[in-house]
Amino acid sequence: MLEQQLRAIPFFRNLPTEALEAIADRLKLETFPPGHVVFRKGEPSGSMYLVRSGQVDVVLEGDLTPH
Repeated sequence: MLEQQLRAIPFFRNLPTEALEAIADRLKLETFPPGHVVFRKGEPSGSMYLVRSGQVDVVLEGDLTPH
């Protein structure tokens, strides 16, 4: 089922099933409260985030305007 949801995202659409299964096996659900900073520009990360529901704002440092 998760593979089908991934395939609906254009970035993943043409990946082979085995690749989608490997990605799906590594996914974990995380929930963040409103206003939570998920990461900051320049911070190292080994993660990729997919928004399942809700919304996110991208705010550059010192800029209060979402991009």
